Amino acid sequence: CKYISSYNRGFCSQVTIEHVLTMTTGLDRIVNGHSIGYQNDKSNYALRLEPSTEPGSKWAYSNEAVQLLEPLLSKVAGQPIEEYAQQRLFKPLEFKQTYLRTDGAGSAMLYADMRTTLREFAQLGHLVATNGCHRGRQLISPEWIKEMTTPKEKAWGVVPFGYLWYLPKETVQATYGYLCNNLYILPQQEIVFGRCQRQHYLHQSEPFNEE
Repeated sequence: CKYISSYNRGFCSQVTIEHVLTMTTGLDRIVNGHSIGYQNDKSNYALRLEPSTEPGSKWAYSNEAVQLLEPLLSKVAGQPIEEYAQQRLFKPLEFKQTYLRTDGAGSAMLYADMRTTLREFAQLGHLVATNGCHRGRQLISPEWIKEMTTPKEKAWGVVPFGYLWYLPKETVQATYGYLCNNLYILPQQEIVFGRCQRQHYLHQSEPFNEE
């Protein structure tokens, strides 16, 4: 609410940035034709939704909650977040083919659909594995990398979850994307593994299990 005055209502007024980053905003997962993927103006749609439970009380996967970061970050950055990302992250990483897509209203989609290549996708993992450093230049503070990859919640009640990062084991950090486009980091082994595909090869209701 400090940055988006229209959000100062009901449970929304209790939502913090940390709630968004840990998927504990109180917004439910929407999987039908009413989900954010079917909306033209995705940020305004996300801002209109009401949490069904008190923020911070439970973890729930929500693309709509993540999209709240678009108006928030654009407001703080003082420019569209897709431009800020290019200037402060993608260009310093020497990316040539990575960009944030925008919706019909011209707002960046932060919950999904970033365009990239497998090599540049893996480079994001390398940036995390090197504590935010690229070719001797500190792009992200080591303190933030540590905070981001420190467990805060349990995704699906099972998998340790940091700030929008899955931490399935103490030695593994991961992102899990649509169509199983995944990124895994094994810091102790100095391994970054990226995977991309265009179609589902199997059906999964949850990305991880104990096995």
